[in-house]
Amino acid sequence: MKNFEIVIIDDDQQSINKLSSMILSIEKECVIHRFKSLAAYRAAEIRPEALFLDIDLNEEHGFDLYAFDHVDFSVIVISGHTEYAVTGYEYNIFDFLVKPFSLARIKVVMEKLNLYRKTEIKKDKLLVSLTDSYRIVEISGIIKLEADVKYTKIVFDDGSVIMSSNNLGYFENLLNNRVFFRVHNSCIIHISKITKILKGLQLKVVLSDQSVEPVSKRQKAAFLSIFNKV
Repeated sequence: MKNFEIVIIDDDQQSINKLSSMILSIEKECVIHRFKSLAAYRAAEIRPEALFLDIDLNEEHGFDLYAFDHVDFSVIVISGHTEYAVTGYEYNIFDFLVKPFSLARIKVVMEKLNLYRKTEIKKDKLLVSLTDSYRIVEISGIIKLEADVKYTKIVFDDGSVIMSSNNLGYFENLLNNRVFFRVHNSCIIHISKITKILKGLQLKVVLSDQSVEPVSKRQKAAFLSIFNKV
């Protein structure tokens, strides 16, 4: 497995040094890139696997990261202000670390990151975050993923359903390939689970569990183009 690419963005050098030291004491095979601002991070054009993000960055705000970056990596917010945790989870962050850092707490975060990282490398499996645990599932068994406010309902071939604490946008980024397609704002389907396409005023797909999902007008052309390549 390649070295773990980690970025730390914090305007406090002492905080950067302490966090870096703790991470390196736990994870030997990693490369840590350190920045004091979002601007410096952007200029470096680094794509990390995990990013530890302070929120109060002088004249910048940490959550501005989401305004300019396609965040397809794990974000761990680091802050002394616990109220940022609520906002952070609305952005679907991976975890929240309260300053001052605890080595025991960082160990927990690194263990979660490594479990996530190792699972994501397996193309046939997916690590799904539940409210109180993680579950490893077979991607081939997924029929569809449905938005449920800030959560995602995942429906499987065997009739089972699980509720992930990640939102649908997270899975859209993670499953960004021609096997899955977001047919409308609230649903991503597994293309191979389509048994029939219904014509009419609105295109609809019938899935292997007999459920029917509409294809939005905006997505119709893209959907037919992808489907024809399967």
